[in-house]
Amino acid sequence: MPPAPGSGLDRADPRVGQTFSFEGRDWEVTDHSSYWDDEGYRVIEWCCECDDTEAYLLKEVREGEPDRWFFTRSIPRQGVGDLPAAAGATPPPALTYEGRTYRFAETTEGTYEEDPGDREQKTTWEYWDDGRRHNLAVEVGADGDLDCYHGAYIEPGQITLAGDSAGSGAREDRENATLAAGSAVREAVAAYRAKRQPAVRIINPFLAAVAALPFMYVAPFFFGRPLDESLAVAVPLALLIGWAYARVGAPGGGRVGLLGLLLVGLVFWKFHPLTNPVGVATMVGAPAVVAGWGRRHAARGRRAVVYLAALVVGLPALGLGFYYYFTFAPGPHGLDQLALALGPAVFAALAAMLISLVVLSGAESGSR
Repeated sequence: MPPAPGSGLDRADPRVGQTFSFEGRDWEVTDHSSYWDDEGYRVIEWCCECDDTEAYLLKEVREGEPDRWFFTRSIPRQGVGDLPAAAGATPPPALTYEGRTYRFAETTEGTYEEDPGDREQKTTWEYWDDGRRHNLAVEVGADGDLDCYHGAYIEPGQITLAGDSAGSGAREDRENATLAAGSAVREAVAAYRAKRQPAVRIINPFLAAVAALPFMYVAPFFFGRPLDESLAVAVPLALLIGWAYARVGAPGGGRVGLLGLLLVGLVFWKFHPLTNPVGVATMVGAPAVVAGWGRRHAARGRRAVVYLAALVVGLPALGLGFYYYFTFAPGPHGLDQLALALGPAVFAALAAMLISLVVLSGAESGSR
């Protein structure tokens, strides 16, 4: 049953299509989503609009504590002083907005779900004024873009709910109930898994491969193998170690990487990646396919997706280069011959990184 006109948030939550009054303005609820983290903190979010203003009504739910309501408006980033052009390693210590200073409080990270099954990782910088009455939040996009919001905690009685402006009634009730139930089940499963399993730190796969290379090189060199033979063992093993870390940043990347290596390796064996049109098309198309698959992980594991795209063309080209070098290069072997044999692999990997970055950036721009 829809709530009676004039009821507040202490009696019922709003619904999509409903209107409510706040601070003398009538707002229409246009969307519904949810957000949670592994610590049991959950936010139910309603997007609302009034004229040309977009705002968000948030219900914060934390186990063992009373629910709290928060109202925040989207503000232009140009109006926020000292805000960097893009996200950096650390947020600025303080920002200004409308002549007031807001100091950095914390960075929050969690899972954001707008539609059932449509999830992305979300990072937010939280700033508060000196009296901790007003909040300035900066959402960090996967591509480094920053969106800003200004708001404060409110009392449930400050909101006055009205009837459905769209007349959607029972249908909206069922849709919202289904969304809430599905989200609750998924959150419960995620919380249970978080308690059973330790948190996994996402490590840059490029750094992991570079760090592993000297250790992989020591073993064959210790047994008296020359430089080129030691590299032929160490470099592929180091790249595979990086692949293992990429699987953490982009779940499912293990299967994607293995399948990509097999398919691209078969193509490169028959069609050279630089001298044959089929090989060139594969060198360009494979990383684009991997990046297209990895768009869902861009917010959490962008580097992992780029690494996988480079791996699926770089490692087969590397293996092919070593094969040509040891089989056909006239002896005695020199560094110039080794560089010439491995050059296509380096070029393929760099091109794959560029292609994957373009695909990921294009997808993120199109989704905004």
